[in-house]
Amino acid sequence: MENLSIYIIILIFIISLAGLSKSTDFLVDNAVDLSKKIGISDVIIGATIVSLGTSLPELSTAILSIFNGSSDIAIGNAIGSIITNCTLILGVATLAGSIPVKIKTAKRLMFLIALIAVMYLFAFNMSQPFGDGHLNRLWGILTVITLPIYLILSFKKKKGGRSSTTSKASDVENQTIENHAFENQTIESHTSEIQEVKPAKATEKVEPAYLVKTIAIILVSAIVVAVSASLLVSSVQEVAVRLNVPEAIIASTIVALGTSLPELSTSYSSARKGYGGLAFGNIIGANIMNILLVLGVPAAMTSSGIAVSSIFFRFQIPIAIVILLFILYLVFNTKREEITKKEGLLLLVVYVLFLLTTVFN
Repeated sequence: MENLSIYIIILIFIISLAGLSKSTDFLVDNAVDLSKKIGISDVIIGATIVSLGTSLPELSTAILSIFNGSSDIAIGNAIGSIITNCTLILGVATLAGSIPVKIKTAKRLMFLIALIAVMYLFAFNMSQPFGDGHLNRLWGILTVITLPIYLILSFKKKKGGRSSTTSKASDVENQTIENHAFENQTIESHTSEIQEVKPAKATEKVEPAYLVKTIAIILVSAIVVAVSASLLVSSVQEVAVRLNVPEAIIASTIVALGTSLPELSTSYSSARKGYGGLAFGNIIGANIMNILLVLGVPAAMTSSGIAVSSIFFRFQIPIAIVILLFILYLVFNTKREEITKKEGLLLLVVYVLFLLTTVFN
């Protein structure tokens, strides 16, 4: 985009943003429908299929930056995306609709915190505490191996818990009635909508043609999301470079925000349609992908691994862990079992403070 005029770049930005919004709508609708048809919860679908698709922008950005010798962009993008997902995106999602945080979600959160802690220890430079560190190829290989194990266990766990289908159907029914009542729909339309989203019974047979078609739509939508987000990031990056913005700031703010737009669009759309479980599952799943996939694959692909600047040890990684611990507290707060709008606004304030601190540092 170096030879393009600023007006063409802005046009690319607008077109890619529109494509991003529409494709995530297709992705959410079909992912939810698939989860109900085959009896898998929306949280599991959000943490696997949806998260894999929406993590493609971060992965492509990380690989390109590593091979271009800009490791700060790769790790800044990943950690910045985690912070963005847990503050901006989760905060915006709470404003769109109810975000349930069941206690069972704590295991996935604990796994994410453990991943970041292990990454921190692997990269820590004992000879120069809080100085520059390094993530070697061994760490990359271990995280890449962990990824399919995580995905398999996510589905196996659901397979053994199909007896809870009735309660899940009740939750979906309540969410659907509340959502459509707000839109002044009739009771008859509520009933038909509920029938469409009820989980399938264990004995119900799902046609193979339907599965192939729905999965194909999900994958194509995820690809469009990734391409749109990549174009969006490229256009924003080019504008930032022309304004002489430092690379470190671009990595943890503009690049992280741009590559997190799929999660923002998906989570907002899910919460607005009454699928808060899908929104929360997508956010947590995307964060896990940022460690296992976005950082693991580039580290495993290069013999030199990924260089980690001191700013990540002193500021960004600790901030990410503190934010995740706060969300973990919300999960264990069983009185409400959801993230309220006030807590969502607090997360948005944290994101603004993070931006200001990063820029002024």
